[in-house]
Formats: sequence, structure tokens, C-alpha cells
Amino acid sequence: MNEVQQLLLTSFSCSPHRQQAEQQLIQHLITNPQYFQQLGLLIIVQDQNSLQIATVLNATIKLMKQNQQIITQLYKQTLFEIFTNLNVPYNCKYLIKSAITIIFEEDTQYSHHFQECMFLYLKDQRSIVLSIQIFRLLTDTIIYADSVDQNKYSWYIDYIEKVSKIMIQSLNLENDYLIYFNFLECFEGMLFRFFRYDQQKYLFFQNFILQNQELSQLFINIFSFQSQNHFIQCQSNSTIQNVKILTLKCYKHIILRMLSSRNKQQLQIFPIYQQLNQLILFLIQSLQITISEEVTITILDILSATINQIEFYNIYQNYYQQLIVTHLYSYLVYSSKQLSLLQNEPFDFIQQELSFDNQNKLQSLHNQTLDLIRALITHIDGAYSFLSSSAIVLFKYSINEILSNQLFIITEQEFNHIKLLQNNSIFYNYDSKQRLQISLIILIIIQPNINTRYDIQEYLAIIIQNSYQVVLQCQDELIQILYTKLIGESYSILKSTISQLFYKQFLENIVKLEQFNKMALIYQQINTINIIISLDELPGFIEKHKLFDEIIQKFSSQISSTCDIRILQMIEEWVSIYQFQQNTIQLITQNLAQRIHQEQTNIYKNQINREIFIELSWNILHQIVNQYHHFDYLLCVENQIVLLYKQVKEEESVQYIEKMILFVSLIIQKLKRVTMDQISLLPKFERILQSQNYSFQSLFELLNNYMYYGREYFINETTQSIYFHLALSNIVSDLNSTLDKCEGALLIQLGIQCLRNDLNENILRQIFDHSYKIIKQSNTDELLISRIKCIFLSALLTIKSLCEKIIGNNQIQGIQQELYEMNYSAGYDAKLFIIYYSNTILQNPEILLTTGCNIVSMLSYQLEQQKEEKFEKFDGCSSGSEDDHCYENFTEEKRTLDEQITKFKSGYVSVDEFETFKQAIYQLKAHHPNIITQFKQGLHFFTSQKLQQMLSVTRAQFEQPRQMIKIAKRKNH
Repeated sequence: MNEVQQLLLTSFSCSPHRQQAEQQLIQHLITNPQYFQQLGLLIIVQDQNSLQIATVLNATIKLMKQNQQIITQLYKQTLFEIFTNLNVPYNCKYLIKSAITIIFEEDTQYSHHFQECMFLYLKDQRSIVLSIQIFRLLTDTIIYADSVDQNKYSWYIDYIEKVSKIMIQSLNLENDYLIYFNFLECFEGMLFRFFRYDQQKYLFFQNFILQNQELSQLFINIFSFQSQNHFIQCQSNSTIQNVKILTLKCYKHIILRMLSSRNKQQLQIFPIYQQLNQLILFLIQSLQITISEEVTITILDILSATINQIEFYNIYQNYYQQLIVTHLYSYLVYSSKQLSLLQNEPFDFIQQELSFDNQNKLQSLHNQTLDLIRALITHIDGAYSFLSSSAIVLFKYSINEILSNQLFIITEQEFNHIKLLQNNSIFYNYDSKQRLQISLIILIIIQPNINTRYDIQEYLAIIIQNSYQVVLQCQDELIQILYTKLIGESYSILKSTISQLFYKQFLENIVKLEQFNKMALIYQQINTINIIISLDELPGFIEKHKLFDEIIQKFSSQISSTCDIRILQMIEEWVSIYQFQQNTIQLITQNLAQRIHQEQTNIYKNQINREIFIELSWNILHQIVNQYHHFDYLLCVENQIVLLYKQVKEEESVQYIEKMILFVSLIIQKLKRVTMDQISLLPKFERILQSQNYSFQSLFELLNNYMYYGREYFINETTQSIYFHLALSNIVSDLNSTLDKCEGALLIQLGIQCLRNDLNENILRQIFDHSYKIIKQSNTDELLISRIKCIFLSALLTIKSLCEKIIGNNQIQGIQQELYEMNYSAGYDAKLFIIYYSNTILQNPEILLTTGCNIVSMLSYQLEQQKEEKFEKFDGCSSGSEDDHCYENFTEEKRTLDEQITKFKSGYVSVDEFETFKQAIYQLKAHHPNIITQFKQGLHFFTSQKLQQMLSVTRAQFEQPRQMIKIAKRKNH
């Protein structure tokens, strides 16, 4: 045993061998049940390591179950003695619960011992808590059982009856609240799981729950409990309040189940059903006593859930006015916690506390009150009229109080309504500003039901217009927020009633006012602006008065200073949806560039969490360039980015270089030109290429655009040298892949094709030297060899005389002979060779006689590849069947190569190689008929047939039949 204890201490120490010790300890317990029993006794005598021991015992049983080992009686008895011991704390028992449950699954008789002990402990009041702990353990066997049986689980029903009687007759909530709490927590947990997830099991217990008089009486006793002594202390006792909350939750599960029954007549005999009217009335009246907020929330939840039932209509009809005036109005006042959220987390306040819908809704007293008010409006006659008239009267009266004058005339009928309200807490406990807030909340809630109430629409329009200046000058941010929300929520209904001049003035004031210290108000203004803009019928007053540009200019002016990301997100959304004037775009771009520059400076100062602002700012810039196509717009955007070009050149590294590369590439394609500021970034690319292990990534497309649209800059030898040095560094590096090197080869080709005779002779010589060495290396991939051969092809096609000068006439023939080997990759590489070959045979027709058979095979293979690609693309775009997968049959390598060619700016990509070859053959046939005759005679029969087919069929012709076949298939299906 000493060895076991030593292993136990080691396994829960900081020793590096603790895991090994724990494994050895568990093995000892598996092979020696007596050790297991002895450790169990240590828990019973409350050893200081009891929790650790319980964990080990639990792990032992689990491992035995996993290894399918027999769990003998000694293991079972040890766990039973631990769990049923009065002195063992529950946290130790909890740690062995899963082990006991495992044994329950294997030994059905094992649970009977626990049941006997559970009923036995009910006889002694001191041991009831332990009895309930065992009850909780056994309840899990019902919850996780596949099915329930009346006879098998009759003990559950018996126990509920007995414990309910004991609690009613012998226990007092104030003194024995722990017993109440443990029992109800277990009972409510079971109800919740069954009601939510397993209706079949709920039905098993439903009749018992409904007809059990003791259980019903227990619930009533608990909720109606009021301590005779120390009333205030009792009411503040959180445990007693928690017991009441659990009781109410039990009620809710039972009530909802009963009310969803299709045959309610059968339920009317049950005590709980007969008490429902009494309960609902009792819940309404209980709101008058001092109870915790959580209990109040649960009561409101039950009322909301039952208000649509015909059984309770008369109660709600009789009490809704009292409920609204006495309680609900006061619950709508924002708490200090909510106001703190308004100040510290303004965006969360708008999203959570001002959403007034089921999305983003927190379980709070305020939100639960809103739910109940909506339910009253929907189901109780007169509630809507009462709420709307009450809110309008309260609004007018509160405004008059704030101004200390009669802005609104109060009629005699309205004054009587005020008298009704003055006798309640809304006037006793709250000031005029808070009452104004309540009225605004009600006016917002009733909006969905206002469509057919033209009288209320008229009143609402009057008070909104007449009170605008008062609210504008008011210093209460919450009132301004609610009023702004009301304008937005009512716009769809009142836009034909309230003049456009008012809404124009409202939007103009948003632009004029400097209120960026009130961020929650800003967020609500954004929401309201979005509503008005989306509902403004084009051409609306916003477009006529160019108000939207003014609005976004105001918000964009905050880009460079605000620390709040939501302003940037709002501008991002607006830029993606709406079109703006050029000066607005210029201002946005300018502020974004300044923000990016500032955030990069902040990063240098080791400030954290700045990257998100850079990311968002670049996203907006990308959206602007994608959205606008006018040259002047794009040029003004480009001019504002110069600040960032300068930062990139001056600093060793910047956070946003990847975003900038993508942006510059995009704007060059849009402008179809390269600026001096853009080309000045070229020297920085070597460091970027090194940091990416000589993989171009987004630089590939940018360098393509540089060369294609900015050729004039590369006539300069220095700029030219940097460009080709980048490409050659990529090709010769050992750090990147073959596919990466293919990009470098393409960039060299593009440089040769674009610069032609302006290409520096020494640079071309260097290119040839490196390229030839790579081709001759034994370990060079065939794909890369194909791409590098295309470098020679490009040079011979565009600057043949310079090639001959550098290589020499004798050596160039050897290189050409290697080029004729025709081991080119299908696609662009094969295309370029076919174009080169077609040009060469016009100058030297005899080549056709020695290589003709190979060129026909290459042409045939290239044609088949293109047919297959077009067929796959057509299928993928035109059919949604499971057999059609766009590019699914392409390898990752093929997809990457295709993407490279898509970004490649070479003019040869768009040349039809088949037509070029056909024209070459026709010219030879006209001028050198003997060569053509010998060429055809040298071909095999099938090769000759392939040639005839290629010469007689155009690509447009071979595409159509494949498409028509596919369409016919779909029609047949």
C-alpha cells in the first residue's frame, strides 16, 4: 500500500514523472481491488487528497470498461460506500458519478441498492440532502436511458410523492432552503431536458406531474413563501430566490406542455391545471412585492408564454392596464448597468439593448418586458390602443415638463390619462427625461402594428416634427438615440405623411453636428440613415439634394482619427453599395491613406491590435477601385495613395505590403498605365521576394502589369536589370517549387516579348546562360524545362538577330535542334512552339520533312487538350448534376498553371496556333508544293488523317457538337 500511496502523491505533484506514476497507479488498482478499497476508505475518512483519489478511482473504472475487464463486487461496494456516506463532501461524490453510471449500465441490480438507500435516508431529516444527491444520480439513468418503463421507474414517482410530502409537512424554506434547492434543481433539469429534447419521456411522467396534489401544493407554497421574521433579509437571500426561480421554471415547462396539448379537456381534472388561473393572477400580483430581478424575468417569461391561451384571456383583459402602468413601464427604464454599457461599449448597447427584436437579444428584464408588451399588443384587445395613446400623452407631457412650457396642448381626455399614470411609480420614482425615454420605447415597439391606424400615424407625425428641435438641443444621449431610432423605424409608414423637408433637415443636421463623442448616437444615426436611404424611392430627395455624399464625407472625416472599427465597417458597406461623387471618393481615399500610414507608425511604436484597421482600410480601397471605372475617379484615388508609396520606400518593412501589391496591380489594370510612383516601388520587391522564399505570389501579376502597361520605364537599363534579376533569382533558387519557377520563366518571356530590341544585350546573355544551365541539369523538372525553352522561343520569335549575335550562328542551330524535340507542356508552351515552328518552316521549309510527323502529333494532342478543357468548362457552367465538376478532374498543378497563364500578359496567349500553322502550310503549298507533297508522303496513314482533319475543321466547329450532345442529354433527362 505504501507504494500505491507514493504513486498517488507523485501523480498529483509537479514531478515530470507524474503521468507515468498515474498510469502505474491505475494498473495497480486494476490488478489489486483491495488497493481500490483502501483508497476509497481514505476518501471516507476525509483524507486531504480525497479529490485526487476520487479522480483516480473514476479513471480506473473507465479504463476497465474500455478494456472490457470485469468490474468485481469489491469495486462496486467501494463506490457505493463512498457515495452513500454522510460525511463525504459532494464534490468528491461528483467525481465518481460517471464511474457509478458505467456500473449501472452493466449491472441493473446495482442501482437498486442506491434506491433503497435513497428512501432510507428520507426518514431522517439530517440525511435528506444525501437522499436527494442519490436521487440526482439515479435520475441521470432515466435521462440517458433509451426508453422508460412504468414498472422499471416507478421508484421515481414514489420518491417525488414522498419528498414533496416531507417538504410540505416538516420543512421550512427559510431554514431548509438547501434541501429545496437541491431537489428542485434536479427536478427542473429533468423537465427541461425532456421537454426540450425528449417529448416521449416527458409524456411518461406527465400524468403523474399533473395529478400529484402534493407536488402542486409544494410549488404554490414555495412561491408564496414570505418570511414572518426578517422579511427584508429573507427577500435578499439569493438562495431562497434561486429556489423560487427553479419553481417558476418547473411551472413554465409544465404549463407550456399542458397548453400545447390537443385535448385540453382531459387535462382539466388535474390540480395544476385547475390552479393555472390562480397562478397567473398570483404571478401578476406578486410583481408588487420586492423580488429579485431574475425572479421577475422568469415571471414575465411565463406571462409572455401564456398570454396567447384562451384560458387566460379574461385575466389579461382585466389586468393589462394595471400590468402596463404599474409594472411594465418602470421595467422599461434603463438600468445603471445598461447605461454603463451605453458609455463603455456603445456598439454593444445598440446591438443588444436597442435591437428590440429577437436577434442579439440578451435575457434581461428590459428585453423580457418588451416581449410581454408585444404579446399584449398581439393577443389582448384594447392593449394596442391603450399603449399608443398612453405613449403619445406621456411624450407630450414629458416634453412640456422638460421645456417648462406648453409646446404641446394637453386635452382634457389626455390630462385624465396623465392622472391615471401619476398614481404609479412611473411618476413617483422617475423624472421627466426617463418618462420621455419610456414613451419613445413604446412608440418604437408599436410600429409594426401602426399601418392601419391612421389616427395614430397622424399624432405620431405631429409629435415627431414638433419636438425635433427640443430633442436636438437635449443633452440626454439616450433620448437622442431613441428619437433617432423612432425616425428610422417609422419612416416607411410616415414618409408620405411627414414632409421630405423634415427628413432633409434631419439628415443635414447629422452632417452638421459634431457628436463623435457620443458613439452610440453615431451608430444609431448610421442605422437610421441606412433605413431612410434604402426606402427613399428613386429619384428621392436624398439623390436630388446630394445628401448622401455630405453624410459619408462627414463620417469619412473621422477615418483618420477614430479608434472605433465600426465607422470603417460602415463606410466599407456604403462604398460597396452606393455610387459617390468624385470629390467624396477623393476624400475617403485620402483619409484611408492617412489612417493606414498612421497605423503603420503605431505598429513601429509597438502598439498592438492595429492590423485590423489597416486591413479594413485596404479593403475599402480595393472596393473603390473595383466599383469605379471612370479614369478621373481612379486617378484621384491613385494620387492619394502616393503617401503610402513613400512609406513603403522609406521603411524597411510595412504590415500592408501584400494588400498594396494587390491594390497597385488592380489599379494599373483599370487605368491601363503605370505611374512613376508605382514603378519606384520596384527596388523593394527583392526583399519581398526573399521573405517569400523566392515565390512571387501576388508579385507575379503586378510585375506582369508593370511590364505590359509600363514598357517605357523598362527601356532604362537599371529598371530593366531589376526586373530580370527578380525573375532569374526566382528560377535559380532552391527554396521554391517548380511551379514557382514557372512564373519567373513567364516574366522573362514577357520582358523579352515587350522590350524586343530595347532589351540590353548583356542582360539577354545572362538570361541565356542561366536558362541553358538549368535545361542541362539532370534533376530539372520537365515542366520547368518546357517553360525555359519558351524563353528561347520568345527571343527567337521577337529578336532573332540579337540572339544570333549573342549565341552565334553555329551554336544557335544546336539550340534550335533541341527546341525541335517538342517535349512541351500542353497549353501555352505548346502553343508558343507551334507559332515559332510555323514561322520557321516558312523560312526553312525542309524542316517540315524531318519533324513533320512530330508536329502533327503535337498539334493533335494540343487540340484534344483544348477540346477537353472547353468541354469541362461548358459542363461545369451549364449543369448542376453530381457528375459535372468544374475543374474537378484537373490536378492542382494544372489549375496553378492555368492561373499563371490567366495573369500572363503575353500577346501570344490569344494567338490561334492552329490557324497560324494552317496558314503556314497553305503558303508552303503555294510556293513549295514539292515540300508539301513529300511531307504528306512521309506521314503514316493515321497521322495523315489527323492532319487533314486539323486543316479542314475550325475550333468553332469542333466545340459545337460537344455542347449540343451535352444539351441533348439534359433534355432527355
